[in-house]
Amino acid sequence: VIYTVFSFSSFASLVVVDVILYAATILLELAALVALRVSAPHAARPYRVPGGWLGVWLVVLLPTTVLALAIVATAQSEGMGAVSLSAAGLASGVVLYPVVRFLLKRDAPDVYVPLDGEAREVDWLGERLPSLVPRERPEWR
Repeated sequence: VIYTVFSFSSFASLVVVDVILYAATILLELAALVALRVSAPHAARPYRVPGGWLGVWLVVLLPTTVLALAIVATAQSEGMGAVSLSAAGLASGVVLYPVVRFLLKRDAPDVYVPLDGEAREVDWLGERLPSLVPRERPEWR
């Protein structure tokens, strides 16, 4: 249904929608960065943003500003049609996610991933798993 709605648009409008939806995914990743820094500040991470909280805010605010300016420029040049189509695409994800999760997932994990400290080689189905968690923590430099 969503692809059918998008097929009535021009190619230029679809490119704008794609850029805006991709920008929304980047903003979600940046929001996850801040949320994990707040909720689990001492968790082991494979990558580190240097500079402490100042570095994190620079990593978050600079791309967010560029994305906001790009959306405003797109709305001014292409009109609100593409922006409203992007908003409809974002809203469809928010509305359909709980429905799909209820119908398909039913709170069953895709695969068992052991948490830090519980590196088991057998999952909840009794099958042998590859080692997903390193035996020792990496050292931060």
